[in-house]
Amino acid sequence: RRGWMWVAGAWDIILYRDGEVASLQDQTNLWDVGGRQIIEDKTGNLWLGTLGGGLYKFPGETFVHYNKGTPLYRNAVFGIEQTGKGQYLIGTDKGLYAFENNQFKEVKYDNGDPVYYVRDIKHSDKYGTYIRASAEKLLFYKNGRIKVLKNPPGDVYAINDIDGEIYVGAYDGVFRMEGEEGIFLGEEDSVFAQPTRIVHI
Repeated sequence: RRGWMWVAGAWDIILYRDGEVASLQDQTNLWDVGGRQIIEDKTGNLWLGTLGGGLYKFPGETFVHYNKGTPLYRNAVFGIEQTGKGQYLIGTDKGLYAFENNQFKEVKYDNGDPVYYVRDIKHSDKYGTYIRASAEKLLFYKNGRIKVLKNPPGDVYAINDIDGEIYVGAYDGVFRMEGEEGIFLGEEDSVFAQPTRIVHI
C-alpha cells in the first residue's frame, strides 16, 4: 500500500514508511497489540488482527478500533477475510464472527456450539469460504452456515489462496478445494505429506 511496509511482531505491529518507523503500540497505548493477521481488502483498507487488543481497520490515515463493546474485546484475532462487498469473517480464539454494516454476529455450528480457535480463513468467490479451526479441522462456510469437511481427511495444517484457487495442506498431503471436496495432488507417502505452508512464487 503506497510503498509502505507493515510488520506483525510478537508484541506490536510496525509501519515502515518514508524511512520512518511507526508503532501501533505507541499510538494506542495498548500492550497487547502483537500482530496475528494483516490483510488488505478490495477497497484498499488494511485490517490488523492483534494478540489480545481486538481488530483494527486502517483506511489510510487513522485507525478504527474494534475492541471494547464488541465480541473481540481482549480477544486474539487470527483470521480476517473479506467474503463479499462489505462482508468479512473474523476468526478468534473464542469464536467466529461475521462482520457487516459495522455489526458483529457470531457464527456457530448447527448445534449451537461456538467455532473455537480459528487459525486461518480463505475465501473463494467460486465456491465459498474455508476455515482452519480447533483440532486442525477444515470448515466450509456458505450462506451463513458452517460445515465440517471430511475431505481432505485428517488434520489440516495450512490454507492458501493461489490465483483464486484454495489449496490445503493436510496430514496426507496437498489438496485443491472444489466446493466441499478436496482434490488430492501427488502420491501417497510423497514429500507432500503434512505440509505446514503453501506458497506460490
